[in-house]
Amino acid sequence: MIKPIHYILAKIILTLPIIVIFALAALGIPMFVIQTFDPSSFVPTLVMWSLLIYLFESLAEMIAAWSSDAILGMLIYLSYWMLSFLFGGIFLMPGDIRWPLKFLYYVMPFQYYTRNIMYIVFRNSIFESCFPETNTSSSICINSANGFDVLEEFQKYFPVIKNPDPWHDALKIVGMILVYKTLYLIGFIWKRTGRSFSVNKASTKTYHFSDSDEKESGEESSMILVPPV
Repeated sequence: MIKPIHYILAKIILTLPIIVIFALAALGIPMFVIQTFDPSSFVPTLVMWSLLIYLFESLAEMIAAWSSDAILGMLIYLSYWMLSFLFGGIFLMPGDIRWPLKFLYYVMPFQYYTRNIMYIVFRNSIFESCFPETNTSSSICINSANGFDVLEEFQKYFPVIKNPDPWHDALKIVGMILVYKTLYLIGFIWKRTGRSFSVNKASTKTYHFSDSDEKESGEESSMILVPPV
């Protein structure tokens, strides 16, 4: 019999390489082959993107383990995805969100991902300088080609990317993954144990003596429970 931990480990080993391949297709080729982003940000960008996608993969596993209805599970997953965008710090500014809704801002992963990915991609990038005196049509126009200066200008429009801390933000995403994985493992074992108990209970056979047997033997009616072999 396959133990739950063996199944979990096998699923992790199979899932992680697939997510890395998705990351190469989604970011590696478009950003670093077709476009001209700084090659030094290649590995950190793929790691951050893979962590985010693996978080949603872990969430889907957790919902599948605890939801008894597939349609309801999909609705819960899509609701989480949309709330992640809504409370990711881009559509709604952190200062405009009030409690208790602001709790969603802290437990959703997109603010950590957005802040990190902007810092990783822009920090070593070189841009064409712009002169605000002559260029009045551009939303962002600074007389600097440095990526940090451009990122600082972006922070005026998107406060969520202020004070980047890649290591701590990445660890927060990893912590969310561990929480979802733990809940998934608990739900998987609980369902497996409950189902096994139900099968054993349903396969238990009950035998009754007939009335004729009672009369012939002169003994009271009895019942025999035969457990499955």
